Amino acid sequence: MVDTLITASNIQNEHEVETTQTPNTSTGNIDVTSPPELNHSSNFLGGSIPSEIINLQAAILVYLSLNQFSGIIPSTIGELQKLVTFSLEHNKLQRSIHDSIGRMLNLENLDLFHNSHCLVD
Repeated sequence: MVDTLITASNIQNEHEVETTQTPNTSTGNIDVTSPPELNHSSNFLGGSIPSEIINLQAAILVYLSLNQFSGIIPSTIGELQKLVTFSLEHNKLQRSIHDSIGRMLNLENLDLFHNSHCLVD
């Protein structure tokens, strides 16, 4: 596993995020000062998606696909009102999808392909 820390000083421009990676055997931590696009696909991140994902208030595109995330999508996800695309495909997410996702009025693309969940609470 890789522990990834993203900060505002790592942002090169609004479409490219540079990450600092350090080995971690448990989870991937995402510490972000809300870029409009966050792409952490294929980074070997694992564990639960942190509830601090709510800090991505300005995010429009979030890609967390092709990782090892497990557990559930945090209920705080519904607070990301600007989010248009949220990609979580090819992870190990389980259980149901919290109904707070229905508050995401700008959401056009929600990719949950190849996960274990299928119900909406």
